[in-house]
Amino acid sequence: MGGKSASGSVQVHHLSWGDGMTTFENEEEQEEEEEEEEEEEEEEEEEEEEEEEEQEEQEEEEVEEEEGEEEEEEEEEGEKELLLQSA
Repeated sequence: MGGKSASGSVQVHHLSWGDGMTTFENEEEQEEEEEEEEEEEEEEEEEEEEEEEEQEEQEEEEVEEEEGEEEEEEEEEGEKELLLQSA
């Protein structure tokens, strides 16, 4: 049996005992490899996105920590002023 190609001509896959694999099997294997490569690329993209999100979260945490430190300093200064006023 042969399948029609895009050009409309019929492709005949010749089976020979010598080459070990038919053209059809080679095509199937190539498709599988391409699918695996695509999956790997998608996984890499997902990992990169996750890393970017983690970096953003870390940056946000750092900013929050800095803001928290500033608030603590302001509170300490306020307490000192209160102590000075009450003295």
